[in-house]
Amino acid sequence: MLSRAEFTRRVLIVAGVAVAVGAVGALFVVASDVFFLFFAAALLAILLRSASDAFDRRTGIGPKWSFRLVILAVAAVIAAGTYAVGSTAVTQFNHLVADLPKSTDQARQIPAAGDLFGGSGKIASQAAWFFSTTFGLLGNLLVLTVSALYLAASPRTYSSGLVALVPLARRPRG
Repeated sequence: MLSRAEFTRRVLIVAGVAVAVGAVGALFVVASDVFFLFFAAALLAILLRSASDAFDRRTGIGPKWSFRLVILAVAAVIAAGTYAVGSTAVTQFNHLVADLPKSTDQARQIPAAGDLFGGSGKIASQAAWFFSTTFGLLGNLLVLTVSALYLAASPRTYSSGLVALVPLARRPRG
């Protein structure tokens, strides 16, 4: 049979573990975007480093130059894709500008055009949502890109840093 002090100690340990598990779970829920962003950056860094290492093995120009060339190639592909999509977007924007006066005249003929969209407050909230989402996405892409480049540029620094967190007896496995 347990003494009262031993029972209290065990209850406090169980309660402490439950609170710790709850706190870690809440942290993952609240900061899930950050964890996802870091995981995506790590995967992108692995992809960039793998492509760079493969290019270095085939050409023998060295890891730094092969990494730079892979980054330039990826930037060129992104720029070409942006140009292709951008030219289509510019064409569609020009059509929008040409059709906008007609649409404005048609909207003025509708008696309750504001009620159609739920009033000006709804339009303003949708505009705020659009801009916050857009700028949030652009910010996340910037953080993802910079993090991936840092991780891919010198992976040994970060992997040895992680291994240094492992106890000495387990480092070979880590």
